[in-house]
Amino acid sequence: MVYPLGGGGGGFVSFEFAHIAERAGSTPIITDRGRRALKSFDPDLVELLIARGAAAGISLRRSTSVTGIEKVATGYRVGVEPSASNPADYAAGNAADTPGMPLRRLR
Repeated sequence: MVYPLGGGGGGFVSFEFAHIAERAGSTPIITDRGRRALKSFDPDLVELLIARGAAAGISLRRSTSVTGIEKVATGYRVGVEPSASNPADYAAGNAADTPGMPLRRLR
């Protein structure tokens, strides 16, 4: 069974997870508020990565913001709409699960 998977933000980690998820059998969708994903990287190489991802089944929604996430019977429904120019439209993430790791606190 193929499960759609959404990722917010057009950054490096979103693309990594999308490619891993696609190879695991999902149909990933990346949303990016801006017109250009991976802004810190060479634009020609980024477009090549996006084209290769699209050929593999990864969808990139440019100039799109997540407006909400709703639990439904079959999983979750993610609402999206065209982005405003505000760079702080939304942020999402989880706290790192590191309590058992021998990490040193930095000040």
